[in-house]
Amino acid sequence: MVRHFFFYGTLRPGQRNHAVFLDGRPGVIHVGGGLTVERFSMLAAGFPYVLREPARDRIRGDVFLIRSARAVRALDALEGHTGRAEGYRREIVPVRMDQRVQIPCWTYIHYGSPLAEPVPGGDWLSRPGG
Repeated sequence: MVRHFFFYGTLRPGQRNHAVFLDGRPGVIHVGGGLTVERFSMLAAGFPYVLREPARDRIRGDVFLIRSARAVRALDALEGHTGRAEGYRREIVPVRMDQRVQIPCWTYIHYGSPLAEPVPGGDWLSRPGG
């Protein structure tokens, strides 16, 4: 069972949703930084989202071990993960940790029409104003 999650935007440490949904929560452990093995496109519309196509960059983010079913339900609700064809879907992607270990992680991939600007390099925190 996959219990690691990869967050690339507002759930990363220091970002607005981290303190609300992750920081200090029981069953939630920050493992470290990482980079997706696969390439995606990151777009910004006040918050980031990633698309599978066009595949441009490896995405920079943080990996968390989440053992709490309640936390997972809250994250799915935040991200709007409903299982429908459009919107966010939680999918497993391989992530290479900064320590070079590769692990499978859940992350939220957006499906639908892109309505935002690209984030070059795939790192939400390194964008202008980030």
